[in-house]
Amino acid sequence: MNKKIVIVFLVCLIVFVSLCIFLSKKNIPYDGIKSGSIPNYKNPPVPEGFSKVETESASWNEKDGIIDGWNNGLVIEDSDGNQFVWVPCSVEENNEVVLYSRYYDYGKFNNTIPVREDKIYHGSKESNIYYLEDDPINEDIKNNIVKYGGFYIGRYETGKRDEKTCIKQNVDLYNNITQSEAIAISKELEKSDSVKSYLMTSYCYDTTIKWMNNSDNNFFNNESKKNTYVDTEAVLNNINEITGSASEYDINNINNLFGNAVEWTTEKYNIKENKIYYVGRRGVGTKGSINSIREKMNLMDYSINQKYAMPEDYSGKNYGFRVVLVIMDI
Repeated sequence: MNKKIVIVFLVCLIVFVSLCIFLSKKNIPYDGIKSGSIPNYKNPPVPEGFSKVETESASWNEKDGIIDGWNNGLVIEDSDGNQFVWVPCSVEENNEVVLYSRYYDYGKFNNTIPVREDKIYHGSKESNIYYLEDDPINEDIKNNIVKYGGFYIGRYETGKRDEKTCIKQNVDLYNNITQSEAIAISKELEKSDSVKSYLMTSYCYDTTIKWMNNSDNNFFNNESKKNTYVDTEAVLNNINEITGSASEYDINNINNLFGNAVEWTTEKYNIKENKIYYVGRRGVGTKGSINSIREKMNLMDYSINQKYAMPEDYSGKNYGFRVVLVIMDI
């Protein structure tokens, strides 16, 4: 064989092998598969500095590459004991997991409709009244979902112990803060090469609620469950101030996402020119003085449950927040 031909062949072979190695390491868009035929949401990543937490409802036991409790609320915690729950989801339609989206319900929760536009008009477009999700963190979370098959959200509302921010049960609720303060505090909670933390988005809230309802079809309608039902007397008197209350009613290890405090999100509400409102979220049952809650809390009903739109400088005793994680490249 001609020596030049051999050299050319070897060069081509080296280039081909190098290209294969490069492509194998490159972050190729998620196609629903983590390895072999196993979807990545069934074997979620555990970021560096975090450890797995076994719970009654969700086990980290693995069989054939699949984690037993992948769809039941897997829990991780950092070195300080702050806990987060895995929410499996997809940015594309998928029969096994919930779609990462905002949702309409028109008063009938089990007939929810995903709405993926970042601007949603409250009424006609001519009114120019709308909800807007334009925080860049939402794209970061979407990219995480593409790569890993879900996201982590705080197991509990954010709390304080000895003036230190934490996500733990039975600590003082971190309240009396504006929406921008909630973002700043969320960002400071987890800062490392493996993760960053941020305030929950409207997509995160709706997706998590939808996922919880898929696991328990009575979630929205069963008012005896304190994860979903808001005691109107407690709301109007600002009584609830402890995280992790009524944990026996948790669904998928998520505590009080529907109840206790109104939780700030990154969502905006445009109703007046040159006036920014931000949206807090909490569920409302059907018992008690709901009309007076609406009147006193400026209640906006549009998506999976109720939205509370407040001015950017508003802070209240009954307003708290919840943190989500963005996983860096691992």
